Amino acid sequence: MREEQKFWEVDLLELAKLWLADLSMFVRTAVMFIALSLPVVLSALVLWAIQWYRGV
Repeated sequence: MREEQKFWEVDLLELAKLWLADLSMFVRTAVMFIALSLPVVLSALVLWAIQWYRGV
């Protein structure tokens, strides 16, 4: 059975690498979501601008 690591035995550089990898995946996911939602957002903005221009 594996013994649990104590805090002072943790390699902080490896922990920082793991955190950066997780953060990188989160940012990539957010960018992909924004990229995939652009057609909907842009068309909604165009329709809103047309409606605002017509004064309805």
